[in-house]
Amino acid sequence: DDALRDTVASSIRNCLEFEQERAAWAG
Repeated sequence: DDALRDTVASSIRNCLEFEQERAAWAG
């Protein structure tokens, strides 16, 4: 299902962005 795949991709992208921001704060 395209909608489900888009939701999963969005969640992963948000998670990666969160990790990058956390790394930036930690650095």
